[in-house]
Amino acid sequence: MSSPDSTVSPTEGLMPKLVVEAIGTFFLLLTIAMLVLGAADAGEHAVLVIPVGIGLVLTALVFAFGPISGAHFNPAVTIGLYLAGRCPKAHVAPYLVAECIGATAAAFVALQLRTVHDAAFEPAHAAGFAAEAIWTFLLVCVILQITSKRNSNNQWFGIVVGTTVAAGAYVMGPDSGAAFNPAVYLGLALDGVLAWSDWWIYIGGPILGGCLAAAVQQIIEPSEVGPE
Repeated sequence: MSSPDSTVSPTEGLMPKLVVEAIGTFFLLLTIAMLVLGAADAGEHAVLVIPVGIGLVLTALVFAFGPISGAHFNPAVTIGLYLAGRCPKAHVAPYLVAECIGATAAAFVALQLRTVHDAAFEPAHAAGFAAEAIWTFLLVCVILQITSKRNSNNQWFGIVVGTTVAAGAYVMGPDSGAAFNPAVYLGLALDGVLAWSDWWIYIGGPILGGCLAAAVQQIIEPSEVGPE
């Protein structure tokens, strides 16, 4: 989650970034899908186990891959960071593709390892959209702040991101399922956990939240450049 270096070409060293974005999104979605598809076996403990599992793996992924790619693992984060001037324009489309590839691959692996249950999660449409937008807004705000110049020596960024997502799963899970990530939605839709007809909740909500976070960032730190 580091700022782009303006002294090098926007596409220099892009391939390692794309590889770790795909790997990170793969393991994030695989963790979510395995936990969600196995929720019936976990019974009443699922509501406790799922957020913790997601938060832990995301913490590990951010610490491991953050210095390489910025550890977005989320199209809404990529778009939000671009609008806030933290991600080069040339990286946006490749990052989105890498994230979707990772999520798609994880969805198919999860299908081989777990049994799909009968009913997909059915969010209340207005509440689900609001939940996805609000918590993605918080997530992108948190990422922008912990990677700002004033926090350049921050050594806890991985834990902060992991706990933000885990908390969101507790708080917003009953309303939306707590995806906060269009790539996660893609994977869970492929696994039959979320409905394709609810795409506007899980794509529109997080992207709106990320854009609003970028707008707030321009108020908090107006000296930062906008999108390239």
